[in-house]
Amino acid sequence: MMPLEFHETLPTIRQLTALLVKEAMKRSFGNLDKAAGMLGISRQTILRYVMREFNRI
Repeated sequence: MMPLEFHETLPTIRQLTALLVKEAMKRSFGNLDKAAGMLGISRQTILRYVMREFNRI
């Protein structure tokens, strides 16, 4: 696993959340159940996030 590296400015929680959700969705090939499992959250939580932030599923 590649270590995270931070530069002068740290990413915001919102930016980190977006990166994590995008990566989980990519790794799960868009499967919400699998992506939610990877992140340790419920399917409903990730669905709500995706709908709100990306305005789509």
